[in-house]
Amino acid sequence: MNGFGRWFENPGESRAYVLLGDAGVGKSVMAGVLAQKSRTTGNLASAYFCRHNDGTRNNPRYLLGTIACQLCKCNARYSNFVGGEGGIRSCLGNSEMGIQELFTKLLQEPLAKFSASCKRMLVVIDALDETKYESRDDFLDLIMHRFPLLPQWLVFFITSRPEDTVQVRLKEYNPCIKICAGNSENLKFYQQHELDIRLYLEKSVDFSCLPFSAEDVATKCNGLFLFAYYIERVLKDQLYSGKISQLTDLFPGDIGEFFRHNFTRIFRKVGADLYKKLFGCAIAAPSPLPVSFISYILQKENSDLDEQEVIDAFSTFLVVRTSDQTFARSEEHTSEL
Repeated sequence: MNGFGRWFENPGESRAYVLLGDAGVGKSVMAGVLAQKSRTTGNLASAYFCRHNDGTRNNPRYLLGTIACQLCKCNARYSNFVGGEGGIRSCLGNSEMGIQELFTKLLQEPLAKFSASCKRMLVVIDALDETKYESRDDFLDLIMHRFPLLPQWLVFFITSRPEDTVQVRLKEYNPCIKICAGNSENLKFYQQHELDIRLYLEKSVDFSCLPFSAEDVATKCNGLFLFAYYIERVLKDQLYSGKISQLTDLFPGDIGEFFRHNFTRIFRKVGADLYKKLFGCAIAAPSPLPVSFISYILQKENSDLDEQEVIDAFSTFLVVRTSDQTFARSEEHTSEL
């Protein structure tokens, strides 16, 4: 994402960096990683991950509420202006307040009190295409017409599938648009996407001690950033240090084969009953689960399995947040509301 870094340093008149790509290329992974890095550097204002089957993840009211709540956590002065999370929830619960009123009350008026010289902050909005059709107009209205009214130091990173309606309407917002996959007419953009995967791997993995190159791994990924993310995690695992002679030893097939292999490994390790309970909890949980839920289930089932081994196996598919010792799905670990 070198292009994003340059844009963030000097966005000019643009208020949004838009990443378009088909399902599976890793848009949510990139959004999550970018949110994590921005949080580490102190540049993250908020992150919101849209989901079509979750009422809290496709509603523009929750989008506004999430941005406001997360701004409270990184800016005490802003929190005082809006009355903290309690004040925000009170506004959200007022059915007489529409989207425009909420935007004005929660964002426009309080942020207008800040100096124009504030450091640049980022709002991440992932999977805009997964908003419900009845609410998408409100989402786009916020992004295209409302957010530009906010101070210039607040900018946005948005991901979506390459739908014509989304792309055309976002052009009115003067965004920096990048197409990472899914359109044969944009071969140049797709080649840049493959280059981004290779650069990501080169920065994340020390290939000097490995019998293959970052380019070999990038080719293996076949344009899927999600696969690159998982391969990078495995290659950095000390468990495999000095034991990898061929890339196919760990990744004999495509990403589908990688998932099947790891799900099968966990299934065989914990057994059918525990497998269903553990993954059932993770899939159904409306918010991040405490890591302790694994020990609870193991004790409840009188299992003698090693707790840490089960946690390590689970972390292949779920993010372990060290800040509060919870499990979260990789695309949502920075979303709070």
